Amino acid sequence: MEDSTAESSTCMSPVASKTQLDWSECPTKKKSAKKQKCGRKSKKSDELIQYKLSLIEASNNPGQHGFTLMMIAEEIEEGYAVNCSPSQIKAVISCIKHVMKDTCALACGAMILQVAIEEDVANLDIVREEGAIDLMVECMKFHAGDADVQSSCCIALASYIELAIGDYLAPVPYQPKSAARARQAGGAEAVVTAMKRFPKKRELQECACAALRSIGGDQEAGVERVRNAGGIEVAIAALRNHGKNLKVAEQAFSLLFSLWGEGEMQTCRMFGEAGAIEAIMDTMLMHKMRGELQLKGSILLTVASSTLQNCARLQKHGGVEFVMLTMRNHHDMWALQEVSCKTFANLALLGMPTQDAIRTVGGIDAIESAMKTYGKVARVQEEGCRALHCLANSNPVNTDRILELDGIPKIIGTMKVHRKNVTVQMHGIKALNVLIGVNKASQLLASEADSIKERVRPEGIKAVITAMRLHKEEADFQRKGSVALESMARGNEENRKKIDGLLADA
Repeated sequence: MEDSTAESSTCMSPVASKTQLDWSECPTKKKSAKKQKCGRKSKKSDELIQYKLSLIEASNNPGQHGFTLMMIAEEIEEGYAVNCSPSQIKAVISCIKHVMKDTCALACGAMILQVAIEEDVANLDIVREEGAIDLMVECMKFHAGDADVQSSCCIALASYIELAIGDYLAPVPYQPKSAARARQAGGAEAVVTAMKRFPKKRELQECACAALRSIGGDQEAGVERVRNAGGIEVAIAALRNHGKNLKVAEQAFSLLFSLWGEGEMQTCRMFGEAGAIEAIMDTMLMHKMRGELQLKGSILLTVASSTLQNCARLQKHGGVEFVMLTMRNHHDMWALQEVSCKTFANLALLGMPTQDAIRTVGGIDAIESAMKTYGKVARVQEEGCRALHCLANSNPVNTDRILELDGIPKIIGTMKVHRKNVTVQMHGIKALNVLIGVNKASQLLASEADSIKERVRPEGIKAVITAMRLHKEEADFQRKGSVALESMARGNEENRKKIDGLLADA
C-alpha cells in the first residue's frame, strides 16, 4: 500500500470548470424559460391595431406609414394586444426599411415586431427570414451616433433571439438560428461598438449586455465571436461605470459567464488581465444582500480562481475576507455555500500563508457549518471535503482546527450519507488521508479514552471499505482508499484487525 504522506502532498489543482458550476441555481438565469403575462387588454382593443396594420399591409408606399407605426406602438404601450398575420409582419418590416432614417418610427417598428413574437413565437421565423435581424444591425450602423437607437436595436436583437427586455414583453425560447443570423450580420461588433461609444448610457449598457449574451449563444463559435469583438472588456466597463445598478450588474454578470466558453484556461487569463475579478468583487460589495446577484458573482469568482495567477489577484483584492463575508451573509443559500467552498479550496493552493488567512477569518468554521447545515446536499459535501483537504494539506495548524471541530466524524458521516456518490467519496477519502497523514490521526481513531473518538474508529474504517466496495470500478478511488486504510492501520494493531476482518467479510 502507498504511504499516506505522498497523498497529503498532492492537493488538487484549482478547479472551476464551467460545466461543474450550475448557473441555473441563479433564478434570474431561468427567466427566459418562463412565459410571463403581459396584461394585454381585450380582443376588442386589438381591432384598433388591426385596422392600422391593414393600412400598412395594403399600401404601395410603405415609406408613408412611419406615423402609423408610431400610433400602433403607442397603443401597444397602453396594453393593447397585437395579433399580426405573416403578411402584416412582412409589411411592418418593409415599412421599417423605408423609414429607417426616422429614428422614432424605427424604434416603434422594432417594438411591434417584438410584441408580435410575444403573441406567437412562430412569428419569429418570419421576422428572421424577412431580414429584421439584419435590419436592426444595419440601423445600428446607420445611426451610430444615436444612443436611443442603439438601445432600441439592442432590445430588439435580444428579443428576437432569446431575452426580451421591458415590462410589457415576455421572453421567447432561445433561437440558435436567430443568433447565427445576428452574428453573420455583424451584430456582435455593432453592439460592442455602441457600448464603447456610449459608456455612460446606463440603459444602453444593460440592453447591450443582454444582446451580446443572446448573440453569442451557447456554441463555442458564437461565444468566440463575441469575445473577439471585445465582449469581455465592455462587460467589465459596464460594471465599472454602472455597477451600482442592479439590472446592469445582472446582465453584465450573465454576459461574462456566457463568454467562458470551452477555452477555460485561456479565457481565465483574459478575464484576469482585463480586471474582471476586481470589477466583479466591487459590484458584489454594492449589492451585498442581493442573494441572486451574490450567487452569480460567486460563481464567476470561482471559475476565475481556476488559475493560480487569478487566485493571487483575488487574494490581493481581499478575496479571503470577501468570500467569508459572502458565506456569512447568505448562509441560507446552499449553492452559494458550495461555490464559496470551491473558491476557498482554490485559494488554499497559493500556500500556507493563504491557508492560514482562511483559517484566521473563520473559513474552516464556515465550511464545517455549511456541511452541517446542508448535509443532504451532495454538492456542498463534495466541495466542503475538497476545501478541508486543501486547507489541511501540509498545514498542521489547520489540521488541528479541523480536528477540533470534529472534522473526521463529519467527513465519515458525509461518506455514509452519500455513499453512492463517487465524487463525495473521493474527496472524503482525500480529506481523511491528509488529516491522517499530517496529525497521526490513526491514533485519534483508535483512542479508547474518549467515547466519541472510540465510535469514530470502526465507523471510519467501515465507511472507507464500504465506499471501495461500491465503487470498485474506479481505479484511482481504490488507490486512495487503500492509502487511507494503510494509514489507519499503521502502528495500531486493533485498527489493523478491524480492517482485516471487514475485508475478509467483503
